[in-house]
Amino acid sequence: MSTLLQRLGRSSARHPWRVVTGWLLVICAVFGFAAAGGGSDYVDEFRVPGSDSTRAQDVLEDEFPQASGTSVIVVYHAPDGRLDDPGRRAAVTGSTEKMRTLDHVVAAPDPLAPEAGALSGDGRTAHTTVTYGAAIDQLGEKNFEALREANGAAEQAGVELSYEGVLVDNSTKEHSNAELIGLVAAMVILLVSFGTFVAMGLPVLTALLGLALGTGGNILLSQVVTIGSAAPTVATMIGLGVGIDYALFLVTRHRTGLDNGMDPRESAGHALATAGQALVFAGFTVVVALMGLQLVGIPYVGSFGHTSAIVVTVMVLAALTLLPALLGLVGHRIGRLRLFKVRPAPHGSAFWRRWATVVTGRPKAAVAASLVLMGLLAVPALDMRLGQPDNGTKNEHTTQRVAYDHLAASFGPGFNGPLTISLTTPDRAALDRTGAAVVEAVQRDPGIATVGAPVPNEKGTTAVVTAVPKTSPQDEATSALVDRIRSDVLPAALDGTGEAHVTGPTAANIDIADRISGRLVLFIGTVVGISLLLVLAFRSVWVPVKAAVLNVLSVFASYGVVVTVFQNGHGSGLIGLDGTVPIISFVPMMLFAILFGLSMDYEVFVVSRIREEYARTRDAATSVVEGVAHTGRVVCAAAVIMVTVFGCFVIGDDPIIKMFGLGLSLAVALDAFVVRLVLVPALMTLMGDASWKLPRWLDRVLPYLDLEGGGHPPRTAPQVPRPAGPGDADDPVDKEYAPVR
Repeated sequence: MSTLLQRLGRSSARHPWRVVTGWLLVICAVFGFAAAGGGSDYVDEFRVPGSDSTRAQDVLEDEFPQASGTSVIVVYHAPDGRLDDPGRRAAVTGSTEKMRTLDHVVAAPDPLAPEAGALSGDGRTAHTTVTYGAAIDQLGEKNFEALREANGAAEQAGVELSYEGVLVDNSTKEHSNAELIGLVAAMVILLVSFGTFVAMGLPVLTALLGLALGTGGNILLSQVVTIGSAAPTVATMIGLGVGIDYALFLVTRHRTGLDNGMDPRESAGHALATAGQALVFAGFTVVVALMGLQLVGIPYVGSFGHTSAIVVTVMVLAALTLLPALLGLVGHRIGRLRLFKVRPAPHGSAFWRRWATVVTGRPKAAVAASLVLMGLLAVPALDMRLGQPDNGTKNEHTTQRVAYDHLAASFGPGFNGPLTISLTTPDRAALDRTGAAVVEAVQRDPGIATVGAPVPNEKGTTAVVTAVPKTSPQDEATSALVDRIRSDVLPAALDGTGEAHVTGPTAANIDIADRISGRLVLFIGTVVGISLLLVLAFRSVWVPVKAAVLNVLSVFASYGVVVTVFQNGHGSGLIGLDGTVPIISFVPMMLFAILFGLSMDYEVFVVSRIREEYARTRDAATSVVEGVAHTGRVVCAAAVIMVTVFGCFVIGDDPIIKMFGLGLSLAVALDAFVVRLVLVPALMTLMGDASWKLPRWLDRVLPYLDLEGGGHPPRTAPQVPRPAGPGDADDPVDKEYAPVR
């Protein structure tokens, strides 16, 4: 593989304009096809195949399409006086009449009509539900704008309008400057690392062009499959981090080649033949871990996986083709526009050599201190509660939060999370009897505030019953209520006649959490199994085991901090939250997939250099020190870049993006600075030669993967003179193991 990568890098460097032009043409073509197809189509569709909420949605779509369409709740509030004052009543009634004339609108009841029962006791708040006869993917921002314009008369009469619903969420996405801020911060760090603007610009340009192609690919994909609205932002976050990091590793190796007198084109090929193999391996683990999200069986969650995997794949291709072309294009001018001189360290960093010497000098103390720190951070994760944020977790200035607060204050906290019960029977007579029994049974439950009368379809075989809980959508009591209605209340009321299912946003969120909880162990086991691929890279059994355990440890430490900040609310105000937020059900799984893949980057880059030194010297302690000395600076710079890029996404308003930003930035920091630069050197020092043991039978079976790019070495590694004893080739214990190679 090293020969192939060397040829690829050398060829790209020799023909830079061909490669750069090819990339630009592909990017233009992708965006051209995306524009022809109608642009991006990101939709938050929370369906859990096989769940009770999805079965209810399917029934309503087939038998009662009017009740399955998209809806928006419009909330009218009088800052002073009452809504039913003559002037305001006329304005509100006129607004509802105008809403009924809008495209796709099939119903918009007058909230002030006596039969509606939608006016609060104090007369200051009322609500109406505008129902569209179209699915959410057929509606867009223009429909929401038309809705707001239709309520212009009410606003002119002094009525405060607010809205909530999926259409509102999709139409009021706030765009932060997190990507730009993260990019600028990464540029500063690269400038400090390289000392020249030209060297700094190469990773940034590579990452930006790769991100452009990956984003265009996801826009095309959104026209075929459902992709959540937050998925592209998460993909951008990950893409910027890994794209700049991968380019950083290659540019660092390339500059070392130039310092050693190599021709720029040859140096670009050599960089790919060495660091490029580790890059491909690391990128492969990230992509496989992300695609593992498909195991959950939830399309919305899976969309986060394949959108991020597409961007990471493109970033790897950019590092392997576009970056060598840029390196060949600038040649020796990579040192131009120098801000300050960065001293090359061909023999490793003196600082990181001293650091590694201290860590390996007291390995037990280093391991104990690191484990105590990581364990303390992970403790809050034991109390993690999965859920979905509702409009009560949004910032106070958003229209959804205003509507949520008015409805909760005027009609009770459960009004924001109504349960929709689909009821199907053989005929109209059975529907009437069963509907009455269901309403009575549900109303008797102590967790229910109100139950509406059954609303039948035209055939009289399907009806919709709306029940309002007493507790808020996020409350654990609401989850228990949904489980109780499904397992006890409805079966007893039906008594074998027809079938009933519970849906609605609250019920769907509960199903998502249950599905993820049920498959979390399978997912974690599958992703952890990916670490066994390190057996190929390092010809070792214990290195993959160590990597898997430490990866899990760093992930759970980040879980603990996320729980502390979001679920428990400690320090939440520092990141712009107004209160506590449940741990979004799919975030732990996403964090595990992303972090497990990213942590493999640092594992591969650090341990591959340690292995290279051990194969040369056969001295376990010295190889650890030298490996850290040669990789500590670049791993530190790469980690700081990722932490900065991810951390910038905390400043946005979306709690999902905030949670990803905090979790990813913290986990990368812990993984790089605590795990890779403290725990790994200390543990490998304690394991000594045993780190590189591989049974001979397994050595014969496994294919060879040379991450250092030195070609396929001889079956027996060169030995340095040392006293006879355990670990020598003649030692009977060693005869069962293959030599390091």
